[in-house]
Amino acid sequence: MIKIKIKNEEMKKWIAIIAALTIVLTATTAFSSLQIPVRAETQGLTITDDFGRNVTIEEIPARIISLSPTNTEILFAIGAGNRVVGVTEYCNYPEEAEEKPVVGGVSTVSIEKVVALDPDLVLGDELNGEETFGRLEELNITVVGLNPVNISEIMDDIMLVGRITGEETNATALVANMTQRMEEIKNKTRDVKRPTVAQVTWHDPIWVAGGGTVQNELIKIAGGENAFSDIKDWHTVSLEEFIDRNPDVIIVSVGHGAAGTEPYKYILSEERLKVVKAVKNDRVYAIDADVISRAGPRIVNATETVYGNLSEFFNVTDEVPTATPSPAITTTSPTPTATPSPTSEPTVTPTPLSTAAPTPTPATTPTPTLQSLSVDINPKTVTAKPGDTIEYTITANWAPVTWNGDIQAKVEVGAMGISKHYNHSIPTEGLEPPINHTIHPTIPENAPPATYKAKVTAMADSISDTAETELNVETPGFETVLAVVGLLAVTYLLRKNSLKNK
Repeated sequence: MIKIKIKNEEMKKWIAIIAALTIVLTATTAFSSLQIPVRAETQGLTITDDFGRNVTIEEIPARIISLSPTNTEILFAIGAGNRVVGVTEYCNYPEEAEEKPVVGGVSTVSIEKVVALDPDLVLGDELNGEETFGRLEELNITVVGLNPVNISEIMDDIMLVGRITGEETNATALVANMTQRMEEIKNKTRDVKRPTVAQVTWHDPIWVAGGGTVQNELIKIAGGENAFSDIKDWHTVSLEEFIDRNPDVIIVSVGHGAAGTEPYKYILSEERLKVVKAVKNDRVYAIDADVISRAGPRIVNATETVYGNLSEFFNVTDEVPTATPSPAITTTSPTPTATPSPTSEPTVTPTPLSTAAPTPTPATTPTPTLQSLSVDINPKTVTAKPGDTIEYTITANWAPVTWNGDIQAKVEVGAMGISKHYNHSIPTEGLEPPINHTIHPTIPENAPPATYKAKVTAMADSISDTAETELNVETPGFETVLAVVGLLAVTYLLRKNSLKNK
């Protein structure tokens, strides 16, 4: 290795200046080219949570623990899921939540596990209990409690979580979307004849949603009238009282852990219930308990599903969100099981079941109604640099196979303010599912090096589905380029000084 000994003091000064400029230019170029966005300022923010507690958020939280499935869904929905470091055993949506460390159940939180994860924010729930809140506060852990009692408060809580996590922009967009979808349903059901609806969460004994619940409001927006609106909150009713109310429609929550579809089976198989109008007329519907019971973003999905169940009463023949019918289930008498809390958070794969009577067939053969739509995107992992063009394959599937409408596919690549959107129309006429559609999005030039998501949303006839894939954006390598420039400058000055001294 050749060693150069520099005696000239002026040369030493110039080398030092060039080195400093190289470092500054490296940092300046990297930051200006990457345009790394800054989250909304949260430092020193004081908020009032749903329990009337004044809580000060000292800085944007980097490590968040969620103590309820609803809170977890909100965090992921507004883009803060990557900062969630702990959840409860019931947090099963989205799928990424199941990969997070578990700190116990909703009502059986392990304080030790919470402390071990070193959170700077804990999002709590009423079911955690005052003792849990108090103990965490004693340990100087920031706790914000959420307890929305209606749909308006659900949206308020989403905005609140957006403020305290620095994701207010995403929260605003989410709430705007939820509001728009709710308004669309309200406009369709404003002057309709309302059927009576019973929302059953358990069968032994029968638990129903009463007045003052989010589900009561949901039924009203969807065009129904809660058959048990005079009963406060969640409550048990006798079989005789249930028969006496004689609801037109029964919406049954399914997926209570090992119990699965037992409540739904019971409603269909119990001989004494066969006199109820909903049972006689095949208007008993199953709905994923997670979707309808959690006071979070998916409450709109539940409202759309219930609206679809009730739509035959409104003479609606198009744009009706409908659930995918599942294979018929055996209606044997279930074995009695322990009675769960009606607000428990079950774990279940969505299994919407429908035994609705068919819509009267017009004189001409109608176009088949879309019942289900699913989408996937591949490859699941892509590594690229800003400006690169990548190839994704979108796979769409639908039922029935005879449906022949167009699928609108929206692809979003990127995150944190540098996302790009691509809209595609995928025709299905004359094709059988599944079909593949290839797109070639380009990574934004100002994309900071990080791991992002490429998300595709497929929509048709008010039914939608989403899929995601991981996108790794690599560092462009500005430092190497500038280091070479700096070295060449030093070499040039050394050579010039050498010639001068000769």
